[in-house]
Amino acid sequence: MKRLGLIVCTAIIFSAGACQEDQKDPTQEIIKRKKALYEASIKNNDKTTAALALNELILLDSNNIVYKDSLARIYIRNGNYVGGTQMGEAVIAAGSASNKLKELVGVAYQQMGDAVRARNLFQGMFNETNDYRYIYQVAAIVYETGDAKQFTELTDKILEDAKKDTAVSNTLIEFGAPISGQPQRVPIKAATLFLKGKFEQDINKKYVKAIVYYEQALGVYDKFEMPYYYIDEIDKARRQGLIK
Repeated sequence: MKRLGLIVCTAIIFSAGACQEDQKDPTQEIIKRKKALYEASIKNNDKTTAALALNELILLDSNNIVYKDSLARIYIRNGNYVGGTQMGEAVIAAGSASNKLKELVGVAYQQMGDAVRARNLFQGMFNETNDYRYIYQVAAIVYETGDAKQFTELTDKILEDAKKDTAVSNTLIEFGAPISGQPQRVPIKAATLFLKGKFEQDINKKYVKAIVYYEQALGVYDKFEMPYYYIDEIDKARRQGLIK
């Protein structure tokens, strides 16, 4: 009788274990479906549905930084700068942000008109990496604020360092190309001279001086489309009597 009881008890134990193995975690099943929805949405370039799927994934797994990283990128690239910076800052605070994500967050702050946060972010990346693309971005932010003293100090430093260090002079800055429509990568010296020209044109309203800087930029890189475009714009404005 004891032996029969042992067999029965053992059977019950194994049966219960089998039932537990067959049971699936409903939360994990939902996560699996939401991941599939997200991946399908990305494949179909449906950013709205992708963002929805990521939001639902974050509700189910709020500590998952990967979801927040992905959502920040989607938000920023689609113009939701407030949501994008909030998600991006959560990833940065967790110490998991790539420089690419930080760049996107910095640009989002610029688009929001938050020069202080944008500058702090790019300055921090420059301090960490010594990558002159970031200090150039700081100079571009200061250009937008119109602070002539800081702008001159930053741009003069870039030009001086480019003279002394080939690693700096070989740094390339990305620009849109208003003539060909194709993005350009421009040597940092030419980019900085162009930025100086823009400061003279837009902030100081010194158009002759602006053209001097634009021509100097073209002397460094004659395929640089932005200086040609703004020289032409100044020339048109003069002919129309809009500027002297």
